[in-house]
Amino acid sequence: MIKELYRIFKHEVCLNVTQGAVDSVRIKNIVKSGARVYDGGYIGIAGTIGEPSDELVSAAEKNLAKRIEYKFEPEKNKVRKRDARKADYTDKEVVEFGEKLLAVMTEKHPQFVFSNKIKWIETNYSLKNDAGLDYEDTDAYYVVSIIYKHRDSVAVFDGGVSAMGREFDVEKIAATFDDELCAFEKPAELPEGEKVPVVVGFGEVGGKILEALNGKQLGHGASIFADKMGQKAFSDDFTLVTDLEQSVGDIFFDTEGSTLPDDKFDFIENGVIKCGYADKKTADTFGMQNTACAGGGYDDVPTLGAPNLAPKRSDKTIKELLHGQKAVYVGMMSGGDTTNEGEFASPVQLAYLVEDGRITGKLPEFGLSGNIFDIFGKDFVGVPKDEFSIGAQSVICNMKVSR
Repeated sequence: MIKELYRIFKHEVCLNVTQGAVDSVRIKNIVKSGARVYDGGYIGIAGTIGEPSDELVSAAEKNLAKRIEYKFEPEKNKVRKRDARKADYTDKEVVEFGEKLLAVMTEKHPQFVFSNKIKWIETNYSLKNDAGLDYEDTDAYYVVSIIYKHRDSVAVFDGGVSAMGREFDVEKIAATFDDELCAFEKPAELPEGEKVPVVVGFGEVGGKILEALNGKQLGHGASIFADKMGQKAFSDDFTLVTDLEQSVGDIFFDTEGSTLPDDKFDFIENGVIKCGYADKKTADTFGMQNTACAGGGYDDVPTLGAPNLAPKRSDKTIKELLHGQKAVYVGMMSGGDTTNEGEFASPVQLAYLVEDGRITGKLPEFGLSGNIFDIFGKDFVGVPKDEFSIGAQSVICNMKVSR
């Protein structure tokens, strides 16, 4: 019998922003604890809000009677502690940061009203058992999510800007928003051509790829990648990875205690689909590699979850990748979908013209479309090393424009 404790601590300072000012502050400290007992191919689980206790472990042991099958050995004799924090701010300093950022943005752009949320989040995850496992991961980061509305606009809101990182830098964060906010009042025309270069968040157009890499779907033959594993399906310049060093808010172990060598893994490498994502059960069922993708709640049996996948960045900027071409930057896009054949289409509610790597004007609404095997294949331009917002994960690709 092996006894295990999974603990999640989260401290969050949330600034509610209304009319360009902080109007309220919510501070949360939450501890969630789960106990697991493994014995004879079965697992007993119990959970609580608060710190773990002997009573919690006893409850998990009693739940072995429910005969929940779990044939996989828990991790043993592994010790690692990771601290990704770069700064330690008091709650007061977080509020001061939010107020200063809003003051700078309002001074620079008085024609806009700003609202929504600014958060500072501190996390600590631990997974320990009496077989020698002792994992702990600590992180702290900000999330700025600001909605803007022009004072002359009749809309509920006109757009949004965001940033995510581990250290406050008011001037740097505010500066990344400047081009977009300045361009809002400058009407521009779409670049000529049936297809135009588009700077867009990977998640906006790559959702089908994430879905298709699901190990269960691959194993059951339901993925559009089912007959393409090990084959080249995309551009040489497209590599899709999970890389802890490049991410914020992720941890080095999954809910089963599995980890990746060097905290990274290429699921698609230079256009070749290498592997789907899997937990222990998925890997065992379908003969796949365990890619440390177990998810589930603190009081759940571990199950397959989705990793944080991002395209590997090139060593070129947006300007360098575009080679003087005009491009489109997608600021807000919703209502789209991708078929099982990979055909993607979506209306674009807010977009900007990009010239010489800078946002210069606001574009009218239009539609974008393309097949994902083309978007990330022959029409793929690259992954810039810079971004229009801190913490974003953008790609540049040529897509069809419906005017």
